[in-house]
Amino acid sequence: MNNLSKKINIIFAGGGTGGHLYPLLAIADFLKSNNPEFNPIFVGASDRLEASVVPEAGYKFHSLWISGIIRKIDLRNLLLPFKFIYSFLKSYFLCLYYSPKIVVGSGAYVAGVFCAAAKFYGAKLVLLEQNVTPGLTNKKLSPYADLIVISYDESAKYFKSGNIRNLGNPIRHSVKIIPKAKAVKNFGLNEDRFTILVLGGSLGSEAINEIIFINLDRIITAGFQMIWQTGKSHISRYSKFGSPKVKILPYLDDVGIALSSADVVISRAGATTLAEFSALQIASILIPSPYVTDNHQYKNAKLLSDTNAAMLLNEKDAKANIFSILLELKKNPGKLELLRKNIGENANPEAASNIASEIIELAVRKKS
Repeated sequence: MNNLSKKINIIFAGGGTGGHLYPLLAIADFLKSNNPEFNPIFVGASDRLEASVVPEAGYKFHSLWISGIIRKIDLRNLLLPFKFIYSFLKSYFLCLYYSPKIVVGSGAYVAGVFCAAAKFYGAKLVLLEQNVTPGLTNKKLSPYADLIVISYDESAKYFKSGNIRNLGNPIRHSVKIIPKAKAVKNFGLNEDRFTILVLGGSLGSEAINEIIFINLDRIITAGFQMIWQTGKSHISRYSKFGSPKVKILPYLDDVGIALSSADVVISRAGATTLAEFSALQIASILIPSPYVTDNHQYKNAKLLSDTNAAMLLNEKDAKANIFSILLELKKNPGKLELLRKNIGENANPEAASNIASEIIELAVRKKS
């Protein structure tokens, strides 16, 4: 890889959820590890995940006063034009201050406004699209992108123009598998008991929480143990149901340890989550969110289900069927091993490296 000059500024824009934020952090971490003098700069929303996670990672963070459209009649939507104008102007002045050669956007509304301002300023634009079906922000920005990085070949048809490369979805280098016997000790669980990990994404999922709550007694009576990540906004409702066999947490600071503890994971089907499952060969039961744009989580999960790389369960059927699927997997270790083997075939461990190389090449290339 070419060295990245400390004089070359790269700004990463995106967030809202871990799926938009963690790929940016993975690329920044890789660039930093290979170029110690390089200092990544992040831009995100002031009230979302990135506002705490990025500074904790040791990187500069600038916040924008911006939010998405509330999809119902709400007076707060009247503020959106003012938020956009303010955030666009702040974004432009940040570009004047830092003079970025490259801006990397990962979708979501905060990336939309910053990337638009950065392109107006004259920076080169790289877009990361993690899902099979691209989001609205990346679709709108794609004609102005110098590079569009996708994780699925099927995504290319949604972009009418641009330099499109399938380089994979980068994952955090800190997410690693350790032996189960060591991992479960962090939760006070029994290494010999079949362990379920419940994930609702970085913000938690009330629908998945309800599915687990309805089935909790049967699951524990059947001999399972569980690590249940509820999300910070849901923990107050469910924390009282914790027990020696049920560890209930608002958020997982080290998801690698939790994944290492699990025989199977119940999860949403965000693309970044699935990239981590692929890299670490995690057996999963996927319950896609039906509330996301273009039903993209279902499409993500269906690609894996069709190759026997994950179990797919629609949210509307999950309360009735999750317990029987768990019992099936507990009784059939061979099925679990097949899921692990097949999902591992989708792994792209060089994604962060490959994307970083493309970014550096783009940064040093003179405009034609």
